[in-house]
Amino acid sequence: MRRLKAKELGSNAVFYLLDALRLFRGKSLQEIQEITFEIGMLGKYGLDINDPQESHVLRALPGRVFSALQLICIMYAGFKRIEPGMDIGVDLGEEWGMAERVEREEV
Repeated sequence: MRRLKAKELGSNAVFYLLDALRLFRGKSLQEIQEITFEIGMLGKYGLDINDPQESHVLRALPGRVFSALQLICIMYAGFKRIEPGMDIGVDLGEEWGMAERVEREEV
């Protein structure tokens, strides 16, 4: 798999990462794992990050619809909680840092 760079993901990545941090607020590690692993399974069959359409649903988050880029950001944030040093093939380190700073200010 080709390693994705943040520039390819667009400037929305920071906002999607921040949304993911908010989503995980108050959730147990098991709940975060369930969401993250479900996205990982979807990713095995391909997620088109260039398609802005919100067309993906998750069993773990009923009633919500996501774009592929949103899912990648949620998965990135989930693995940062589950296994912080894991390389998932997406380079969002700078955007992650920005999202964490904004989230700390909110709490």
